[in-house]
Amino acid sequence: SSLCGKAGVSTGMVHLRLGDEKQAERYIREAIHIYEVTCGESSPLTGGAYFKLGQILWDGSPKVSRPDRPRRKEARKALKRAYEIEAMKDAFTIVGVLEIHNMVMDTFLKDTVGGIDRSGFAEFLPVVSTAERRVQTECTQDGNAAVYYKAAAELRAWGGSYTEAIPTFEKAIELFRAE
Repeated sequence: SSLCGKAGVSTGMVHLRLGDEKQAERYIREAIHIYEVTCGESSPLTGGAYFKLGQILWDGSPKVSRPDRPRRKEARKALKRAYEIEAMKDAFTIVGVLEIHNMVMDTFLKDTVGGIDRSGFAEFLPVVSTAERRVQTECTQDGNAAVYYKAAAELRAWGGSYTEAIPTFEKAIELFRAE
């Protein structure tokens, strides 16, 4: 049942805090499978587990030093799925989307060796568009919305989608001024 998935996520996070990334990852992957079978591939529980997996693959344990990021692409894949689910769930919040968005950006911009892989941003453009539409239609157009628009515009710009980035930056600026 989904309760087994919840127990798996909790157990995985305990292992992560203890510095055992391998066990943490194993429990989270198992929880994802359980959630996909019992709750569905688009369940918020599934999305939350994908986010935890992305965290493990990217940040790992606080007890382990990270001079390099060998699992960057794996982390992006998990975070992309978390972002897609977060952007479509009923209880949509800007904060929830931004938490995932910021970690995605970290996988591109932090600890890079040999430059930034700008081509990877393109795979996130559809989910950013989905989340932006939700922010426009379902959220108060205030400083919080401006923060998301700015984040979305930056991702588009890094990905070379300048034409789409400009109006999004303009929306952010307008809301920041009003704020």
